[in-house]
Amino acid sequence: MTNALQGPTELENVAIQRQLHIRQLAQVAQKSFLEIGRLLYEVREQADWSTLRMESFKSYIEELELPMQNSYSWCTRLMGIYEVFIQEHEISPEALIEIGVTK
Repeated sequence: MTNALQGPTELENVAIQRQLHIRQLAQVAQKSFLEIGRLLYEVREQADWSTLRMESFKSYIEELELPMQNSYSWCTRLMGIYEVFIQEHEISPEALIEIGVTK
């Protein structure tokens, strides 16, 4: 346990650094999620999937082979976040990251 006069122990410092790193990575991930949502929104709006001679937007997403389960549902949620909050309500990506994309 930390003694007010001694400061944190070495183990506590390591734990604190890991905690900070996890928080930083979570912010980077949220920024990436917003960017993926923006790009997918553009793909859908510009019909890139058709330009690439794919059967549908859904098949375009399946072709991406994203590592998450239910990738189509995940992608439509990210597009929805981008469309509603950034496009329609003009909330900055930074504000959304602060709020938390998953909220």
